[in-house]
Amino acid sequence: MSFTELLRNARSSRVAVLHKFLTSYDPNNTNRVYAFVEGEPDVTFYRLYVQKYAGGQRDVYIYNCEGKRNVYSAYGDIVSRYPIAVGYCFS
Repeated sequence: MSFTELLRNARSSRVAVLHKFLTSYDPNNTNRVYAFVEGEPDVTFYRLYVQKYAGGQRDVYIYNCEGKRNVYSAYGDIVSRYPIAVGYCFS
């Protein structure tokens, strides 16, 4: 594995996704929706879908987790740390 491939894989690792979420998560701001998706093509699809049903006034944050197992893992990590986030996170 080349160094470039290593860096590409690291940007969607469990720790990286959790860190990206934690830097954007604000428990006092209920105008945000967080979504965790399986791959890069899902980001565009779900952004439009969630934006449509969440309303135009809400900010949508989407995290590419690279696989279904990683989506469940990231969601579990976040909900166990911030139980109130259940209402704002979709996987």
